[in-house]
Amino acid sequence: MEGIIVFLFGIITAALPFLFIGLFVILFFAVLLFFGINIAKKMVKERNESIEYCNKNGLTFEDTMTASFPSECKNCKITKKGKQRDFYYVVSGKRDNVYFSVMTYKYSDNEPPRESTFLGMKVISKPNRKYQKPDYFATLCFLSVDGLNMPHFFIRDESFITDSLGKLFGGQDINFEEDPEFSKKFVLQGDNEGEIRRFFNSKVRSSFVKFHQKGFVYEGVGRHLFVYTPNSYSKIEQKMQFFADSLKFLPALIPSDNENLL
Repeated sequence: MEGIIVFLFGIITAALPFLFIGLFVILFFAVLLFFGINIAKKMVKERNESIEYCNKNGLTFEDTMTASFPSECKNCKITKKGKQRDFYYVVSGKRDNVYFSVMTYKYSDNEPPRESTFLGMKVISKPNRKYQKPDYFATLCFLSVDGLNMPHFFIRDESFITDSLGKLFGGQDINFEEDPEFSKKFVLQGDNEGEIRRFFNSKVRSSFVKFHQKGFVYEGVGRHLFVYTPNSYSKIEQKMQFFADSLKFLPALIPSDNENLL
């Protein structure tokens, strides 16, 4: 009898590390499941709140963006981040003479799936998950105003170290000697420097200095303006506040002889 007890005790002692490892694994996956369920519930709740808000305020909601950006925007940098990108939870509408869409912007540097044909069958090959890079989530506001006519420009925060190095290698930054505050704060780029200089008069520059929020990136062309923030706003109240912040720049972009556009 004593031998059996010793034998059983030895088995239990030997098995304890494996039991602890098993319990740890179960606990780990239980925690992941808990957070996964709560994140899913949160996303469903925020989606339903967005739909309800849009229905009450005459706006439209799309789970994914169905339309493409206008052809004038085909060379815009903002919409070409990463190698794969998606625009979803899109809230669209019109305020006065401004057409707008505010959306969640997801992008990554992963190679997109590749399609090929083998023996007459379509084969889709995906990159090795081992080398997958993380996804980035941001928020994008797209504004259009009939009658507005802007040269193609791109403007973002200036980083002293990286942009100083960039200029050594030919990086573009359109500066204004008469406005050192604006020039130190922003990097301004575009194909037609002369048109951009004429468009960015003191009124426009002052507006960007006054209303700019750190991390915001702007790109305009024709009657269209993109405003990008690296912050991922999932709640409808946050998206509409971002839209309101984006609108603050528009009055300065309207020519003085056509101020009735807004």
